[in-house]
Amino acid sequence: MDYKTDTLPDASAATLAAVTHGHSGQGLVYAAAVAQATGLRVWEVVFVYPRVAAEHALVIDDGALAAATAHLASGASFPATTGPT
Repeated sequence: MDYKTDTLPDASAATLAAVTHGHSGQGLVYAAAVAQATGLRVWEVVFVYPRVAAEHALVIDDGALAAATAHLASGASFPATTGPT
């Protein structure tokens, strides 16, 4: 779970999905780090947007988790988040 301070125009499903997509690299890093540290599989990361009293889950599929793990192992970084803040 990650609390975000983004200022959103509304709490519609479309807005939450778009903003969460902007944070997806960060969510994948969280999932890969937790899996590596604990040996447990992370299935989703929940982003909470308290300014609009809403949350949205980023589902972590096997392909995305494997790609994030490989990306991080290579020493590369994910691009900065863009979108509403």
